[in-house]
Amino acid sequence: MQVIISIAIGGAIGAILRFLFSRYIANNNATTFPLGTYIVNMSGSFLIGFLYTIFDKITVRPEIRSFLLIGLIGAFTTFSTFILESFNLFKDNEILLGFLNILFSQIGGFLSLYLGIILARILLLGKF
Repeated sequence: MQVIISIAIGGAIGAILRFLFSRYIANNNATTFPLGTYIVNMSGSFLIGFLYTIFDKITVRPEIRSFLLIGLIGAFTTFSTFILESFNLFKDNEILLGFLNILFSQIGGFLSLYLGIILARILLLGKF
């Protein structure tokens, strides 16, 4: 139960940090490129890789590990979790699965987004 509470608290903090950080970047840069989201994804990927490596060498209580990796960073950016899972596939010599995870997640995510848009338009407007 302590692990779940740790994840919940970390998740709340991570989601708030993502919102504030992305908003700060967007408000202070004149670009249409989603720079805030990009920086969040890259920093989250860096942090999850850094902590994953540290926790592989140093024993940390499950509550702290879950708070940081699953809760805080996971809510800060789910992209970092996706990257870590892809890395682990490559590390475990599952090269094809690693590439398929990246390929399917990117293309599948885009297609799922587009299908969601189409369905919403059909439901709301009765057309594409």
